[in-house]
Amino acid sequence: MMERSYTETLQWRHLRYVRWTDDQDDIPRGTVSWEGRLLFGYPRIGRILNLRVGLSEQFGDAFWVEEKVDGFNVRIARLGPDIVAFTRGGFLCPFTTDRLPDLMPMDIFAKMPDLVICAEVAGPESPYAEASPPYVQEDVGLFVFDMMRLGQPGFLPQQQVYELADAYGLPMVERLGRWHASDSEHIAGMLARLDAEGKEGAVFKAVDASRRIKYTTAHASLEDIGVAAPQLNDFSADYYIQRILRLALFLDEQGKKVDAALERQLGAAFLEGLEASIEQLRAHGRVFHRYRCRFRTERAAREMMDHLVRLSGKRVNVRIHGLECDGGYWRLSFERQPAVMTGLLSHLLKGGELFD
Repeated sequence: MMERSYTETLQWRHLRYVRWTDDQDDIPRGTVSWEGRLLFGYPRIGRILNLRVGLSEQFGDAFWVEEKVDGFNVRIARLGPDIVAFTRGGFLCPFTTDRLPDLMPMDIFAKMPDLVICAEVAGPESPYAEASPPYVQEDVGLFVFDMMRLGQPGFLPQQQVYELADAYGLPMVERLGRWHASDSEHIAGMLARLDAEGKEGAVFKAVDASRRIKYTTAHASLEDIGVAAPQLNDFSADYYIQRILRLALFLDEQGKKVDAALERQLGAAFLEGLEASIEQLRAHGRVFHRYRCRFRTERAAREMMDHLVRLSGKRVNVRIHGLECDGGYWRLSFERQPAVMTGLLSHLLKGGELFD
């Protein structure tokens, strides 16, 4: 029997590193090894669907509350002379690495070379995410939410994170304060505000950094469905069931009833995306979503093109549209094509049969 491999070796420029492709004992997927040092993967975070009871069950003492930003997770670290960003899966991200000087001050790494900054990159010009927070209207922003140290699992205490972020001028997620489970009514009000503002939700973090949990808004559930609907059958039925359940429980906790407006929103989340996919197939012969992102250097943009093509597989095709220099940036445009949805709609629109 062949021994299972948990790692693969990758290279970016002169930097050679090992990426964990799956969990192995106490080493989570996405962990990176470089010259014998580990940059631990960002752990999965549990979710509660009942705020009031859930906070009491999860926390026996005080906790911090922060906005959960809708973007993609990166860990930023100094490896030798380079300050680089890794995705949650453990891939070096050419896009974020290239844009770091635009997105955050870098001098903290000169004083703290073992520091790992965990952040969310979000905005309409993201190369990965299709949704973005309402306060990022162009390009992308970076929002720090955690810190770690090279070679050490776990997080720095949140108070220390805040102090370092303030001292070095790091952009952060919105801080919503320190609370207890007995403050659940006030916290529910904060979540109602986040929902009304079109934000994703909140993350709750134990003061000693030992535990964290997340909770999402009704807006986030509807947006997730709307983003997924154009490639409907690329996601499992459980994906949609979970989000409808989250939506129903959020409404229940907020004391809201389902009305005609919400019914239209939920129906539109499914049908508008499917309608767009059908129209795309008729007009272009494929289903796709277009992306546009900017780079400081042509080299990084071309590295990103190679990265995107390498990550595409049987279920998603990537087509590069162009790369041009404009306004001091190299602007890359490309599209992702969900192969399964394209194949299914093409079959059905040609009169093919479908068995229930």
